[in-house]
Amino acid sequence: MTKISERINMAKGKGFLNIDIKGNETIKKIMNAASHLFSKKGFDATSVDEISAEANVNKALIYYYFESKRKLLNFLFDEFTQNVVPEIIKKATSFRSFGIEAYRQVIQIIIDDIYKYTDILNVLFIQGMGKKEDFDILIDKFKLIVANANNEIKKYNLKISDDENSIYKMLLMVFMPIVNFTFLYKEGKINDKDDFISFFIESTYQFAIKFVEKV
Repeated sequence: MTKISERINMAKGKGFLNIDIKGNETIKKIMNAASHLFSKKGFDATSVDEISAEANVNKALIYYYFESKRKLLNFLFDEFTQNVVPEIIKKATSFRSFGIEAYRQVIQIIIDDIYKYTDILNVLFIQGMGKKEDFDILIDKFKLIVANANNEIKKYNLKISDDENSIYKMLLMVFMPIVNFTFLYKEGKINDKDDFISFFIESTYQFAIKFVEKV
């Protein structure tokens, strides 16, 4: 299983909490343990003691680096959306044509890439559907994803709608079904990926292209 920290750009030095993450194996272990336990048990049901045991690190180090369980969660979200997501977007927006076949390839890339990060995505969506403040975090992260995508496709004179109403619709009608399928696929609950992609394309293409406009 690919760990979230394995793909983070460790060369950048300081993390979002001013943590020196470059080559820090302890932080990698804490992040991997936290994302796995948060996904498996839920954020509220996971204790710092359990993260410490899973990561095989002293509990005091978790507080030293992250100060609290909540800040550790926020750190995971920030690292994912600001380091992993842009790499996925670059691959998914590398096509010069934007017809239905390009849409199919984009969906395939997204599924294949988020397959590696289902733990943190599962946490983000489960947590986001709970308290209002967590839902606001989910929306903010999705806005960042759309902003990153727009930065990549502006060279084609295209823009994804980024008003709040469009953000909600794209999140609920396009992105969440992909994440839900990928999670079930990884868990072995669903095996027919090609059938899902074909059904998804047929069901959402006309809806999805409404959010892409020429500028």
